Amino acid sequence: MITSVVVTLEIVLAGLLCLLAIRILTLTLTRTQPLTFSREDVFSPMAFRSSDEPQGSPTSLQAARSPSSNTTDLITQLHILLSLQARDTRENGLTLASAPKVVKAYALAWFYGAACALTEPANRHSEELTDTTVHLVARKLGISEMAAQQMFAGWANCSVRLACFRNGLEGAEYWSENRFVPREYSLYSAITRYAFI
Repeated sequence: MITSVVVTLEIVLAGLLCLLAIRILTLTLTRTQPLTFSREDVFSPMAFRSSDEPQGSPTSLQAARSPSSNTTDLITQLHILLSLQARDTRENGLTLASAPKVVKAYALAWFYGAACALTEPANRHSEELTDTTVHLVARKLGISEMAAQQMFAGWANCSVRLACFRNGLEGAEYWSENRFVPREYSLYSAITRYAFI
């Protein structure tokens, strides 16, 4: 009885080892095949179609994307930037959630600039982009959307908020290509450069 159980277990283990060896071989073979992704497919917030590329080309990533996909990509990228910049400000001694209202308004302008940099030029300054940015930043700053909308109103009439917007725009453009925001374009630098905190 015990002998038959041991023999059965040995056969099962031998079968599992064969299955494992086959799986390792298939993974190794697929891993050695070259990847066909370009740098733009992986790192760019948007794929740009060349002018000589036909409209229905399957290689065009932008043509295959739906508007909701672009919005999802934008939200994902803004979440990443929000987290990175919030951590950076926290490491430098500024907690955005407990910052004064005017500092939160500067942060909102910075992130609106970042959102404009990460979206297509045709969609910049659209109501949808504004609403998405205000919603995400309000959640991150721990304020209501109504308060964030009030902070956002008239942002272009304030030179400090315009400067923060410009820094966010340049910082996000750099981040989309290099995956980091240089110190001179960071949210913390923009706030401390243009505001007395």
